[in-house]
Amino acid sequence: MLNSIDELDQVALEWNCHIIRSTKNHRAPIGKPIMMYQVPILYDAENALISIPQDVISCLEEECIFHSTPCNEDVHILCQEVISENNFNSQCEDPYDAVQLYLNLREKIYSIIS
Repeated sequence: MLNSIDELDQVALEWNCHIIRSTKNHRAPIGKPIMMYQVPILYDAENALISIPQDVISCLEEECIFHSTPCNEDVHILCQEVISENNFNSQCEDPYDAVQLYLNLREKIYSIIS
């Protein structure tokens, strides 16, 4: 079974290697995305990438703040309590489970604050 990283890599590979066909929109690109990215001159485009020095990247990485909770701490605690009190399944196996959990939480929290 593929993990989500493998699945994303597979989707990226398929997207980058497929051929974009011509459309009625004359401004739309035609060709393989990977080639259009790597050799833009073949498509009458210019390479607009900007190289960032490694020391700047390192400095910016140091400035990144990673929080222990995915949102405001009070909201996170409230969500955990609502999940516990209502026996919601917080172990999401797929995006549909995550959306359902979100909808359940939203409904309960709205009823609490209304």
